[in-house]
Amino acid sequence: MRRATLALAVLLFALPLALAGRTAAPVTTDPPQIAAGVFANWGDGETWSRYLDLSDETDIGLGLHPSGAGGTMLLSFSARWHSRIASGQPQSIFVQVAAPAGINPNTVRQANLIFNVDRKTDRAVTIDLSPRLAVDRPGPIAPGAEVVTSGVAKIDLAELSRLGRATTLSATILSVDVEFSAKQRQALKTYAQKVASPR
Repeated sequence: MRRATLALAVLLFALPLALAGRTAAPVTTDPPQIAAGVFANWGDGETWSRYLDLSDETDIGLGLHPSGAGGTMLLSFSARWHSRIASGQPQSIFVQVAAPAGINPNTVRQANLIFNVDRKTDRAVTIDLSPRLAVDRPGPIAPGAEVVTSGVAKIDLAELSRLGRATTLSATILSVDVEFSAKQRQALKTYAQKVASPR
């Protein structure tokens, strides 16, 4: 059942990206409907390396569940190589985010994804992926407001590596502020190193 679900998710995820001609550039048109929520729904700290038959790609990923006062959000990274063997730099890296089913339904979630790296230090960096974030848009709940349940954005290797070197890391994911624990930061560091040198 899980394999069938993942195969369907791959198809749902890849098709709209192909139709939209996704690149690392900011989105200038309305983003397509996507299935990022399926991809973001991994266990905290779970990793995977697999070959995707439908898209002829090798996928190496990491799932995380960062938490904050507003709740826990689902997040995953997915690096893709267009071959059966991951070698050299990946052709693309995606970060997928989603709101879990149990999150406060009254929260107005907007299309944002912002990482704050080493805040309150002289190494502080903000990585704002909001302009690149393609999200589902089930419809507005009030004038000027929208409910967003999941999204996907491209991230480059340098940005991923910077996240992996963070000594403190927080984020705003679909308007929910979260903090990454030391264990989650270590998992991200290990993942970033693996993506940079897969073999």
